[in-house]
Amino acid sequence: MGAMTVKVILAIIIGICAGFSTIYVFNIIPPRWLCDYGEEPKEEITELRIKKNPWCIFSFIFFTLASFKLMEHPSFVIFFNKELFMVTLLSLVSLILKTTILWLLLQIAIADKKYMIIPDQFIIGIAIIGFIYIITDFIIYGDTNRLIDFLRYNFLHHCFAALIGGGTFFFIGILGSIIFKKEAMGFGDIKLLTSVGFFVGISGIINTLIFTIFVSAFVFSIGILIKKIDNKAEQPLAPFIVFGAIIVTLFKTETDGLLYSYLNLL
Repeated sequence: MGAMTVKVILAIIIGICAGFSTIYVFNIIPPRWLCDYGEEPKEEITELRIKKNPWCIFSFIFFTLASFKLMEHPSFVIFFNKELFMVTLLSLVSLILKTTILWLLLQIAIADKKYMIIPDQFIIGIAIIGFIYIITDFIIYGDTNRLIDFLRYNFLHHCFAALIGGGTFFFIGILGSIIFKKEAMGFGDIKLLTSVGFFVGISGIINTLIFTIFVSAFVFSIGILIKKIDNKAEQPLAPFIVFGAIIVTLFKTETDGLLYSYLNLL
């Protein structure tokens, strides 16, 4: 069995597991996860939230293609010998962790789109999985005897990225509140960007912020122009953050290249 065949089989298995569980889990999570603290769940939250068809199929296709794309990265390797078994195992663990992050992001996007809420449980999940991924990445590429260097550079790098992500939208929220005299940024969005930043790193969170700001501005502008969006009504931002984070995760090499090319022009 060749490496390509193994990757196709893995992608299909991940697509089935992650794709179908996305809809199933969202339909059974506790209703209180989908409302603010102190609020009682509305009737619509306790009923069927998402129909299995066609969303299970769409989710299956997304995770199949996404996992296959992740396996195209040079860091993912499969060796068919005992000596390099640990490298292969760590590559598989890294793949599962990244796919789990995508799974959590999709749950958040659905929750915010349908109910204007970002469950803290999913945000905490991203932070925890992100931390495990950082350690796995260090084991694969770093020197395990240099733990201090890991804490000083790798871990602090991701912590700083988390501050950039959450801090940027926190500042935008304060500025918007001063200008518009009302809350301009949900705290859930700030927490989400903090956890995403911790996972994707500095270049990743900068690209995520760029995608979020420009794509959301474009969509909202078009929606307002064609009168599909009320410019006075609160709009969900998490789907755009999730979109940016997914693009950065799947196309990290390409998005980093575009960012560095732009910075070199300055």
